[in-house]
Amino acid sequence: MYPVLLPPHPALQPFIHHYVYTCVGVAGQWSDFGMVPPGCTALPVTMGGREVWLKADDEPARKFESVAFSGQGTYFRKISINDRFDVFFVIFKPCGAFQLLGAGQHGCVNDMFNLSDLLGGKVARNLRQQLEDSTTARKTRSIIEQFLLQRLLQQKNTDMVRQFDEISKKIKRESQEPLLVKKMCREEGVSKSKLERQMKEIVGMGPKQFQRIARFNAMLSHIQQQADRRPWTEIAYQFGYYDQAHFIKEFKLFYGKTPTAYSTNDEILTNIAH
Repeated sequence: MYPVLLPPHPALQPFIHHYVYTCVGVAGQWSDFGMVPPGCTALPVTMGGREVWLKADDEPARKFESVAFSGQGTYFRKISINDRFDVFFVIFKPCGAFQLLGAGQHGCVNDMFNLSDLLGGKVARNLRQQLEDSTTARKTRSIIEQFLLQRLLQQKNTDMVRQFDEISKKIKRESQEPLLVKKMCREEGVSKSKLERQMKEIVGMGPKQFQRIARFNAMLSHIQQQADRRPWTEIAYQFGYYDQAHFIKEFKLFYGKTPTAYSTNDEILTNIAH
């Protein structure tokens, strides 16, 4: 199944990129895929209320409920899944999970949680029960949206979240700027330490880390759209990597291999976030 992208409710658009309905894994066996840090978080819902076993890198396998939460990532991870699953993903904007779930994001980095770990057993259980009999993306979206719209009514700090949404958008637009964080602190009238602290709470990481990941994803999106790829040195320079050794180091950190080993056939799940 190719990923199907679905738009969110207008009231949720400031907080959600889109929904993705797709299938992952191979029936009856473990299978692997790569995970590039996407610069956002996600709420994966396995259809039919199915629990799922996942392994990340060399960590032991963990069982997750049918509704989970995946935090920001800061490095490439190899994910293994125990079966084939139809999955409905809520792809949050950088500040969206903080606003809609009401959970600080820094403690969620490079990890995955059951939704009950973040919101409590009763809230998550009620949502799972509603989703158990849902067999279509349309019905699942309707249930998820009603849940998130109710969460939106309960949350505060909307103005602050919108401010940091604009900041994160600017970082993504200007991710190739070498002195971007310093420039933003001056324009926003905040100290670097305050910007760092608040972004970690709301987005999950500081502005410099977020910029590095945004720049890498912009570069990755660019090369995936090119029929005939230019030399890596030219691509690196275009995206502000003036030191080739630094570019290779960043590529390996975020993609798990060097640029010369890159292939368009790599099994990468993160594409659904962009």
